Amino acid sequence: MTKKRIDTGERDISSGQSLGDFLNNAGLQISKDVGKQPEVEQPTLKGPAKQKEPLHVRIEKKARQGKVVTIVFGFTGLTGVIEELAKKLKSQCGVGGSVKDREIVLQGDLQKKVMQLLQDQGYKVKG
Repeated sequence: MTKKRIDTGERDISSGQSLGDFLNNAGLQISKDVGKQPEVEQPTLKGPAKQKEPLHVRIEKKARQGKVVTIVFGFTGLTGVIEELAKKLKSQCGVGGSVKDREIVLQGDLQKKVMQLLQDQGYKVKG
């Protein structure tokens, strides 16, 4: 395979000719998609309609150095949905948290507040 070399020579910058135009005039094709990321189709996320079993909310203190956390478990929907739900709960409660092993872990004793927020979003909830 041999490399093609193009003599760019002297080019008058003041003429206003862009590099793309110059390369097109030299016989090279420039793809308009260069540098663009391919569009990935996002899966549609279904909410509580897919969740048939109730979500369970519990408080846990064990193995957390005495700190209390609220755990939401029993989620059967898509992974993307549980992550979005965790993001909403963390935002509305103003706390940190994470999703681990299909459980939402929120920092602090928020059982009543989380149960109410989940019910407002259409989930069945048990304490």
